[in-house]
Amino acid sequence: MVSADASEYGLGGCILQQQDDKQWKPVAYCLRSLTPSERRYAQIEKELLASVWSCERFYVYLRGLHVTIQTDHKPLVPLINIKDLWDAPLRCQRLLMRLMKYHCTAEYVPATGQSPKGNLDEIKRETALDEVLVQVASHIRSGWPKYSRDIESTTVKLCWENQDNLSLVQGILTHGNRIVIPAKMRQDMLLRIHECHQGISKSRFRAAQAVWWPGIGSDIAQYIEKCSFCQTKQSARRAEPLILTPLPERPWQRLACDLAEVSGRHYIVLVDYFSQWIEVHHFQTTTSLAVIYLLKATFACFGIPEVIVTDNGPQFLTEFNQFAKSQANNNSQTTTHRKTSTLAPGLCGVLNLALNWNIELYTPQN
Repeated sequence: MVSADASEYGLGGCILQQQDDKQWKPVAYCLRSLTPSERRYAQIEKELLASVWSCERFYVYLRGLHVTIQTDHKPLVPLINIKDLWDAPLRCQRLLMRLMKYHCTAEYVPATGQSPKGNLDEIKRETALDEVLVQVASHIRSGWPKYSRDIESTTVKLCWENQDNLSLVQGILTHGNRIVIPAKMRQDMLLRIHECHQGISKSRFRAAQAVWWPGIGSDIAQYIEKCSFCQTKQSARRAEPLILTPLPERPWQRLACDLAEVSGRHYIVLVDYFSQWIEVHHFQTTTSLAVIYLLKATFACFGIPEVIVTDNGPQFLTEFNQFAKSQANNNSQTTTHRKTSTLAPGLCGVLNLALNWNIELYTPQN
């Protein structure tokens, strides 16, 4: 199933797969902005463009299969399912012709979720019931005291320090371009900020784009430290001295290579030192021949590097040395490996954590 949508400035799509528990889980996402000419399209043309472009992006998943396209734009359903090609507008005809390579059916799904206006109304209502925010709003209207010692409430004192950024707009307090969240709604907001189980810095960055309240940074840190999911999945990391690696002159000149195991499945990880491009491939056996086979397939796509950095594991010894020498002789390059890796092991830990999280989140619970 493909879910696609269009806005005034961009297109978005998601491919969904049905699990054993009959729930639909996302597999991949796509997103792009509209060109200046595409922004002048009619809305039905934008919605059709979003569906066509999403199917094209996910072609490798969809070819040969019957595809259901979900859309919240109801007029698009008969245009794709019923309407004859020659009866459609010219621009829609061109888009529908691009869609002909897929066996697809459109399905209308009404937009769900609370409207932004509803959220703002709730914030406005809770702000009027919050004693601290009522005092802050009163100070904004009538003026702040000259000294913070003249304010009794500790929380209001924190707002006094930010008085230059605080405003009152139609009953809602704002801090710059961020909405001040009432105390009753903060726990739910912390849950939304941390719903992807990102770290403290990423969660604070996400909050800084939309919401604020006094002490939000420490509240986020405390919430994440108490998150049971993060505590069970977070590895104990010790600080190690920073070892700088010279930056290569071009992409794919120097690679780091290592193996990772997640839930009994083996992966080979390749990282380009120049661009930080990551390649992760699953393989059945952890032999040198299996590693060489996957490296050959990868090199056929991206080219042969000059240096491969490994941890000198058993897969990277005799047979791998012979493979490296053959690549160097055939391509007039120096493909070598080192005894220590300064990039791939740490990155493997991050990938291990990410893969474990995805397995935990998307594996049906019995």
